[in-house]
Amino acid sequence: AREGAVQGGELNAAEFVKSYKFAPEELGHGKFKFKDYAPAVFRELRHLFGVDDNHYLRSIKAEEGLSEISTEETGSKSGQKFLITGDGRYFMKTVTKSESKFFRKILPQYYQHMRESKNTLLCRFFGLHRIKPGRMQLLIMSNIFDTDRIIHERYDLKGSTLGRAVTEQEKKNPTVILKDLDFLSSHNRLVVGTERKQTLLAQMQADTRFLETIGVMDYSLLLGVHWRDRQDPP
Repeated sequence: AREGAVQGGELNAAEFVKSYKFAPEELGHGKFKFKDYAPAVFRELRHLFGVDDNHYLRSIKAEEGLSEISTEETGSKSGQKFLITGDGRYFMKTVTKSESKFFRKILPQYYQHMRESKNTLLCRFFGLHRIKPGRMQLLIMSNIFDTDRIIHERYDLKGSTLGRAVTEQEKKNPTVILKDLDFLSSHNRLVVGTERKQTLLAQMQADTRFLETIGVMDYSLLLGVHWRDRQDPP
C-alpha cells in the first residue's frame, strides 16, 4: 500500500487527486502501464465496508482470471464492457475518459456520503485504474449478488414504464435482468415489514438527494430475488 492517510482517519484533500503510475518493469511482466487513482481514498472505502486488502488483491489477481459478462446479462446500453473476478466478488466496468474524470471530480462527495450512510444502496466502488496501451479506464465495484443463495430473478427498476420490459427471447436467458413492466406483470410484492420499509425508504431518499447534489439523474434499483421454495439445481 502507498503511504497516505491513516486507516480510519480523515483524508486530506490531496489524497483525492493523487495518482501513481507503474511502469512495465515495476509490474514484472508484459508491456502494460498501470495508473492507480486516489489509492488512499479507495483503500479507506474498502476498509469502511470490511474488505481486507489482501483478500481484495487475491480476488483481482486470481489465477482464474476475469470473465466478460454479456450486455444481455447486464442490460447495459452504454457499450462498455463488464468483467467479473473468478470468485464472483467484484465487477470491473470499463468507463470512458470523461466518465473517469467526472467520477474523480465527485469522489470527495461520494466518499463523504458513503461514510455517513453505511447502509447506502449505492454501488460500492473500490478502485479506479487506467491501463495502457489503449488507455482503458477500469472502475472496480462490489458484486451485490455475491451470495451463497441462488438469485432466481434480477430486476433493474427505474420507477418508469416507458420501454421498461425485456423481450420474450431475452427471458429465455436465466440470468437476464428484468425491468419494471416485468416486475408489475409478475404480480409480486416486496414484503419487508413496517420498520424495514421505513429504513429502506429513508435510505433511498438520502441516496437520491446525494445523486441530485452531484447532478446524476439516471439511476435505478437493482433487485435480486431468491425463492426459498424453488428447487435449486445441485
